[in-house]
Formats: sequence, C-alpha cells, structure tokens
Amino acid sequence: MKTVKNFLLVLAASMGFISCEDSNAIDSENNSQKSAALRTVLNELKLTNNIAGSSAARDSNSNPFCFEFVYPVTLTYSNNTEITIATFTGLIDVLTSETPNLYLSGIVFPFQVIENTSQNGTNTITINNEAEFLTLIQNCNFNTLNDDLLQPLCFDFVFPIGFSTNNATANTFVVNNLQELHNYLSLQSTNPSGYLQQMVFPISVISNNQTVVVNNLYELYQMINSCDNPCVCTQEYAPVCVQVRTDSIATYPNLCYAICAGYTQNDIVSCNPAPCEISNLVSTVGSCNPSGTTFQLTINFTTSLPGATQFDVRNQMGVLVGTYNLSALPLTLDYVTSTAGSDSLYINLVGVTNCSASTTWISPNCGCVCPTNLAPVCVQTANGIVQYNNSCLAECAGYTANNFVNCNPSTSNFSTQLGTCFQIAFPVTVQYNGQTAIVNSNGELLQYWNGTDAIPNLVYPITVTFINPAATFVFASQADFQTQISSHCN
Repeated sequence: MKTVKNFLLVLAASMGFISCEDSNAIDSENNSQKSAALRTVLNELKLTNNIAGSSAARDSNSNPFCFEFVYPVTLTYSNNTEITIATFTGLIDVLTSETPNLYLSGIVFPFQVIENTSQNGTNTITINNEAEFLTLIQNCNFNTLNDDLLQPLCFDFVFPIGFSTNNATANTFVVNNLQELHNYLSLQSTNPSGYLQQMVFPISVISNNQTVVVNNLYELYQMINSCDNPCVCTQEYAPVCVQVRTDSIATYPNLCYAICAGYTQNDIVSCNPAPCEISNLVSTVGSCNPSGTTFQLTINFTTSLPGATQFDVRNQMGVLVGTYNLSALPLTLDYVTSTAGSDSLYINLVGVTNCSASTTWISPNCGCVCPTNLAPVCVQTANGIVQYNNSCLAECAGYTANNFVNCNPSTSNFSTQLGTCFQIAFPVTVQYNGQTAIVNSNGELLQYWNGTDAIPNLVYPITVTFINPAATFVFASQADFQTQISSHCN
C-alpha cells in the first residue's frame, strides 16, 4: 500500500554518538508536542519492518528512509509518559509493543536527524518544530495521512468529520461526504503549510457492516493498514484535475490517485482553466408590461471562450433567473420591477469556474400601487441590506417574505459563531461589492463579510451543521439561516 523513496542509511549502531541503552518509561512533565508527522514516520517504520503485532516477524536492520534519527531521541506515549530511545533497534522494539491504549504520540523538539541526500551525502540537521518535521517527511516522499485517505479504503467514514490544524475543535473544518473529503485533502496537499491535517477524534467508520469508533490517529492507521488495497499509487507529483461540479475542480497528485477516487481518464480537465472572457455586457431597459410589476430588459455581451455554450442569469440576491444558450443573445426578459432606484444582475458562463460579470440599470416606474403606511421591512442585496417602507414595496421590487431579514442585525456575532456554533459546508458562493466569489474556508469567507451585515451575502442553497445540539440544515434563503442562528446560537 505504501511507496517509499528508498535511501538505506548506515545503521545507528555504527554511529559514534550512540552509547546508551533505551531508558525505561518515566512519568514526568515534559515539553513534548503531539505530532502527526511523527505518527506518519512511525507508521512507515511499522509497515517496512512488517510489524503487525507483538509477535510479528521483522527485520531489525531494515531502515529504508532518507533520514535517520540522531539518538537518543525523546518521545512520549499517549498517556504523556516520556521515554528516551537510544537506538534504532530500540525504537523498533517499542513500536512492536504498542497497543491502542498505549502508543507513541509525541516528540520533544528540537531533535536532530542525519539526512541522506544524493548530492551531498549525509547531512545532520536540527528539526525545531512540527512544520520542519512535516517538510522533512515531504522531502522523503512519504505517504501521509492525506495520501492514505485519498486512496480507496476497505471501510467507510460516518460523516460529518472534522479537521483542525491546531487540535482545537472550535476551529474545525467539517466535511459532510466522501467527495468533500477528497476535495479538501487534495487542496491541502498542494499547500505545504497545511499538508498534514489533524483529524478531530473520535470518529466512526463502517467496517464489515459494523460501526466502529476510532479514537485516535494510531487506531486510524491500524484500520488503514488492515486494508488489502490493490490501488497502489506512486508518489510522483504530476497533478491532474477533474471537474466535480460546474464551479469546482478537484486536484489529485497524479492520475493514479484520480482513478482510485473513481474517475476515469475521460474525466480529466485542465488544472488551469481558460480565463474568464465576458466583455461588452450591457442591459437595456424597455417598456413596462401591462401587469405593472415587470418590464422588458434586454441583455447582451460577447465571449470568445472556447467550449462555452450557455450562461446563467442571477438577480442581485443570487437567485437563478434562468439558463440560456449563448446563441439566444441578445436576450430579452420580463424582469421584475424594483423600487430601490437601481437594480442589477449577474452573468455566469456555465461550466467555467469563477467566470461572471454584472450589469446595473435604473429601474423604471411601472406603476406598482402600494399603501403609504410605514411598516419597514428589509432584504439582503449584493450591496448590503435595503429597507422598504412596507412589505408591498418590497414585493413590488421582486422579493417575498422569505427574503426578509432583520433590519437591525447584530454586527458582532457572525465571526465568533462561525466555527463555534455552526459549520458551513464549503465550497459556497458569496456576493461582495457586486461580484461573486467561491470560498472554501471560514477564514476566506470572513474576508467577504463587511462586518456590518448580519451574515455575508451568500448564494443559496447552502448546507450548515449546528454543533450543539447537533443538526444539519439546507437553507434556501438568508432569512431561514438567520432564524436557525437565533434558535441555536443565543
């Protein structure tokens, strides 16, 4: 299941600096850090040394890595007990005796390794933190947890599951299905700073038609190692991309990983899609229709993007007006009148990621008759919350009661509630300053929030999972989302 870059180093016994025996474990306060990178290295050692249990046969001279620990090195068990390892053979002995209740989980920084490079021979370097440890194992072309989870497995995850870069569950990123998991891990694998994510435990998996609780990274690796997986991929980085939605592309390290994820060569698309080419977009206001609630609106634009055949039209709230063929341009619509003074819509080329343009016009007065009573209602638009003197005027502008939002929203809660009270299933589309953007994380979403509106101007529907009590909703409008925030987060 693993493909490891094989550099055989001289054995630790030949190194002059090794002169002590492995110490007994001692219970002490230590400055060790839990390390996913360490667990990755230890898992490679267990696989390459054929360690399947306390009685497993192994070759204690096997050490097929591009680096060797400089011994002694201080590690910690899962119960925070510290142990000093004096030799490579001693480390193999400790790994052989691991159990789900007592396993190595941390390392004391800094520590040193002897790195074997093709250009400079051996080189002693100091590893000061987890980030440097991750860089080391990346340079060795190790399979990481990300790589393993991208391969077909002999068990199924029970979703949702969360990931955190700092072990803080309050800052987790939640994935809700296998495709979201593959998209997330593929994206992280191209980002060195987030290459090895921390899964939030416990999680549940379904194996042999039974639900099994997995409590930690050690147990997860045991589950992965137990899979007789015929889908074995090399660690060559030759990225390929597949179109998973009309607005989303997933990247895999090479073609093998994409095929293992269930795609074929026919699904492969360019990882660098053609640039968005919408130009000369104009909107022309025509006459009012007899109903007094709609008017003739003609839109036209040009595009030379190869392969583009259709476009979507969305109103300023992001609601789909319709999908049309490019051959229908110029296109005349019966458009709902607005009393806000101006209105706008957005054009998106179908099948092209992040390709949109907007146009704005002055709305005609088509004679929508409303009472003069003052009973303000508000709606969320691309330019912020717009207030109407009463619901009739809002409805004449094309909105319904489902679009109404609080006219005086709290301006301080969304950034703190996001990630602590609820999780949004990414990617989502957000409107900001008259444009749309696809975002993939909490931090990215907050960049498109002006801080004065109740929540960012999202394009619905969206899927949101509330943490306590646990519940998942698919919201069709901002009003629905705000109602559940008020119910769950206050």
